[in-house]
Amino acid sequence: MSINTVGRPNIRRIPSERGDSSMTWNVLTVVVLILMLCVAAVFLVIFINPNVGINPFPPPTLPAISTMPPPPTATVTPRFQVQPSWTPTEQSVMPIESTPVVADATEIPPTPLPGNFNFVLHAGDPKYISGHPEAGCNWLGVAGQALDMQGRAVPYLLVQMGGMFNGVTIDTVIQVTGMAPDYGKGGYEFKIADRPSASNDALWVQLLDAQQLPLSEKVYFDTYTDCDKNLVIINFQQVR
Repeated sequence: MSINTVGRPNIRRIPSERGDSSMTWNVLTVVVLILMLCVAAVFLVIFINPNVGINPFPPPTLPAISTMPPPPTATVTPRFQVQPSWTPTEQSVMPIESTPVVADATEIPPTPLPGNFNFVLHAGDPKYISGHPEAGCNWLGVAGQALDMQGRAVPYLLVQMGGMFNGVTIDTVIQVTGMAPDYGKGGYEFKIADRPSASNDALWVQLLDAQQLPLSEKVYFDTYTDCDKNLVIINFQQVR
């Protein structure tokens, strides 16, 4: 310690180590706060837009909608396919050895049935003949075809059979004309039973369009026990 010119002692101050330490911690605190704000900002940006480039774990890239295959479409398979329209072609009745058919049926003018139907029972029908000779007497059925106004075969119409046989109601079955070409291009055939049996106006056949609306009345017919009459021939004739 020394005495200055004015008589006051000259005291030299020694820097405080505690003050330097406080300054260091203040700086570190500010740095940590800045880092925390930066980290929070990064998390906020990733939360808003996960696909941002600074995201170390970006979500997987979804395929474009246009490249995804369309979902399957449910379809309904009909029991049979019916052409929406038909173009009649000239075709005469074609008899065969196993199932003889009357070839002159188209020469008889039709007799219209009551009602406003496009098809009627062909004049002279039903006919009863021997059919399926290879089966002998072990077969009974009804067959025929649909004919247009010029006597040409009409395929792709619906024909159904129903009624009662031996006191039992049989299930109504449907075919498409042309499925039995032995009777012509508009031919159809239904098997009724394994043996001939007698019935009186208990069974019927009817012609329908593609929407299953009637094109003819129900045509009722008899059956016989005679093996030579085990095939009933019923042709439909267009009249309008």
